[in-house]
Amino acid sequence: MSEIDLVDLGFKRFDVTLEESEGESFYYYIYELSKQHDRFCLVSNEQDNTINGKWWVTWPDTNEYIYKDRQQVSDIISSITGKGYGN
Repeated sequence: MSEIDLVDLGFKRFDVTLEESEGESFYYYIYELSKQHDRFCLVSNEQDNTINGKWWVTWPDTNEYIYKDRQQVSDIISSITGKGYGN
C-alpha cells in the first residue's frame, strides 16, 4: 500500500517533532474508527520504516495484525464505520 492510498482512504498524518521524539522527527498516519474511543483506530508504520516505499497499518500497541493491502484496509474501515470508499 502506498502513502497516497492511506491519504485516499482518509488517514490523517501525525507529525512527531524532534523535541517530542527526543531523536529524529518522523510521521505516521492514523484513522480514527470512533470519536468516543480514542484508542480505537488504525495506525500506520512510520515514514522511515517503510520497505520500498510500502506502508502498512495495524492496531495500536500491537503488531499482531498487520494489513498491507489497500482493499483489506478499506474493508475493515467500511465494516466498522459503514463508510465506503472507492478502491
